[in-house]
Amino acid sequence: MKTKRFFNKRFFLFSLFACLPTFCFAIPNPASVLCSTLNYQAMEGDCIFPDGSRCEQWSFWRGECGKKFHICTVRGGTLDQMNKTPVCLMKEQIYTWQIKKSSESPVKQSEWTIVFIPYVSSAAQSQQTQ
Repeated sequence: MKTKRFFNKRFFLFSLFACLPTFCFAIPNPASVLCSTLNYQAMEGDCIFPDGSRCEQWSFWRGECGKKFHICTVRGGTLDQMNKTPVCLMKEQIYTWQIKKSSESPVKQSEWTIVFIPYVSSAAQSQQTQ
């Protein structure tokens, strides 16, 4: 029994390390991707804007600061909140944003970008799943 358990542990560890370099990658910090997508400098967890002002990256993601530099505003939209979710009102539509892999390279953060997706309230999502 001890031999079998030892073999299983060795096989598991071998499998884990054999797969990591080929198949695994990390999803980058979405707030940092927003900052870099807009070509703002990221330093110590903050986005630094062209005018020298700065905003904590997650606060910027939520549209709580740096509003005139946010991707929503830059693209002609207006930042707002619906049910505690930051949204972008643009062309009579409501959007949220998320990161999306923009190339096949799994290692570079610059390979990720921000995309707008139509906003669906949590109540509407619940009704769709029922």
